[in-house]
Amino acid sequence: MKKTSIYIFFIALLLAFEACNSEKGATQKTEAEMIDFSILPSMDGEDVQTMVSDSGKMAYRMEAPKLAIFDKAEKPYWDMPEGLHMTTFSNKGEKEGDIKSKFAIYYMEDELWELRNQVVAVTLDGTVVETELLYWDRKKKEIYSDRLVKITEDDMITTGTGFKSNEDFSDWGLDEFTTEFILEE
Repeated sequence: MKKTSIYIFFIALLLAFEACNSEKGATQKTEAEMIDFSILPSMDGEDVQTMVSDSGKMAYRMEAPKLAIFDKAEKPYWDMPEGLHMTTFSNKGEKEGDIKSKFAIYYMEDELWELRNQVVAVTLDGTVVETELLYWDRKKKEIYSDRLVKITEDDMITTGTGFKSNEDFSDWGLDEFTTEFILEE
């Protein structure tokens, strides 16, 4: 009888502890519930190289020293704090140009690239576009900047503000500009 009483006492004691623990757990959040995933990257990497397609065709190839993807953020984005090098391709898969910057963000829902700091774009025909801030709106298929832009072509250099262009830089304009012609002697 004494052994049975001891067993019943230990079982009751274990049940009491378990009841206390389950009540505590009901008021405490789990570790996963305490983490705000919207401020943490879901993926990050170094020396990232990727190809992005559009409708089954390669649209661009991207290389970034560092990439962090924040797809749980209120406004999901890719962050490239050390810049990127991107090569763009036509619908036929032909190279259209290259673009480099020292910092970049891609806003996923808006399909908007924001390139900052020493942005240099080179088109297939050799036109060079340089600025400190450039936006590429993939939905509207346009590139624009409100900062000073320098455009170097074969025989002239154009600088100005209010830059707007189509995606392949074949039709561009500036609101205010000056042009220098390069004369060969």
